[in-house]
Amino acid sequence: REATRQREAERERQRQQAAEPAAPASQPDPEPVNQPDPIEVVDPLPTPEPEVIPTPTPTTDPGTSSGDAPKLVPGNGFNGETPQPAAVGNKTTKAIARWDVVPEQRFDGVFEVGVIAFHSYGMDRVEMSFNGGPWKAVREPSMNPRTKVKEYWAKIDANDIKDGRVELRAVAYPKNGTPRVLETLVLFANANGSVEFPVLELGAGSHGIPSMTLPTEGWLIVRPKPGVSKADCRVWGLGRPKNAGNIKIEGVTMKVGTGGRGAGSWGKLWMENVDYIGANKDTTDGPLTWWMADHQWTAKYHTNMTIRRVQAAFHTGDGIIRNVNLDEIYEDAVRQTGLLVNVTIENLSAAKSSFHPDAFQWYNRTPENMIVYNFNAKRVVGQGLFPGNMIDCAFVNVDITTVGQYRPLQMQGKCQNVLIQDSVIKGDIEGVLRYDKGFEAHDLVFRDSTIGTKFPYLPSGWQNEEIKIYPLLNYD
Repeated sequence: REATRQREAERERQRQQAAEPAAPASQPDPEPVNQPDPIEVVDPLPTPEPEVIPTPTPTTDPGTSSGDAPKLVPGNGFNGETPQPAAVGNKTTKAIARWDVVPEQRFDGVFEVGVIAFHSYGMDRVEMSFNGGPWKAVREPSMNPRTKVKEYWAKIDANDIKDGRVELRAVAYPKNGTPRVLETLVLFANANGSVEFPVLELGAGSHGIPSMTLPTEGWLIVRPKPGVSKADCRVWGLGRPKNAGNIKIEGVTMKVGTGGRGAGSWGKLWMENVDYIGANKDTTDGPLTWWMADHQWTAKYHTNMTIRRVQAAFHTGDGIIRNVNLDEIYEDAVRQTGLLVNVTIENLSAAKSSFHPDAFQWYNRTPENMIVYNFNAKRVVGQGLFPGNMIDCAFVNVDITTVGQYRPLQMQGKCQNVLIQDSVIKGDIEGVLRYDKGFEAHDLVFRDSTIGTKFPYLPSGWQNEEIKIYPLLNYD
């Protein structure tokens, strides 16, 4: 009987096992999903879209970066001039590159130094050296937190070197063309506070800056006294300096009357964080405010400022115009050469003048190694880009719209190694090449740009073997 019970129990166990669903076959563990590294979003100035700084990727060159900035190690000074590197590839056109740093300023800690560089066939890298130290390469532009500009930049630290004059050098290498050796940039390390610049502090009220002797290295700084706001510290003019030197005006409101030029002449002028206001166009007291600064300044720097009611805003000279908003400009906005970046014009139209306005026009000058980057002028009652001769110039992210019977782009003179990229230049009529006024193209390149209001990108008649248009278009 015991054997019978065991056989029945075994048959019952087998019936229950057959009634249960089969256990699923074992599965391998899932492959891990690679999560992207966190990215830092930087808000540029001005900010149509947040700018994303890509995560750096390792490279074999310790000085090379992709979206990040290396730190430059200082040396004991440069030994002679930096040699001109040979051309790369089958092109000979030179890289177009400039420092985005106002020279001869002090820095007392970490300081970001940047270069803006373009080439018609692409940039490979920018190499930099700090006071003769190791050269390091930056291979991709990214947002410089100090300038709010997407550029090739690196870090230097005043604590790494003794106080005093230091030099930086850079070479911009295109993918296919001739590298450019930039001019030496001079700064003053001041970690220990031993480098002193003369200062003139102004109280609340209206002031005329007197004629003064200016330093020939460094800057004489004019600024409000502590606790005085920009709106309450007003400057109506600047006396002619006693010598050719350097003056920086910062944190004030410059309110200039009719006919006033706003500043004297000679040497270098730097306006930083200034609100500049000229005479109202409806004034009956006299002419308009002519221009912001006399044409005899050898270099002019305008950074982080607003400008309103001026006949000709940037009048001749060379320098840097960065993070500037203009409104109510009555003649030409830009006659200055050099670097223009993050510039906006709200209203450009004639007043009290028989001359029509232009966004860009140069009198008896040939811009050379000039960069216009992130320039926006949406309502120009006048001509847009009206150049004569140009050599090694780049216009990138330029948006100009003209109104009425004014051409958005009228090119004349010799045009040599000029890049117009990622730009829209349009109006109620089409642009034109003025062959009757000596237009001659040598390596004029349009990349991803619209000239005029309709397809094709360039008006008919612009076809020329020295004019390259990318993407390539079929005009048949």
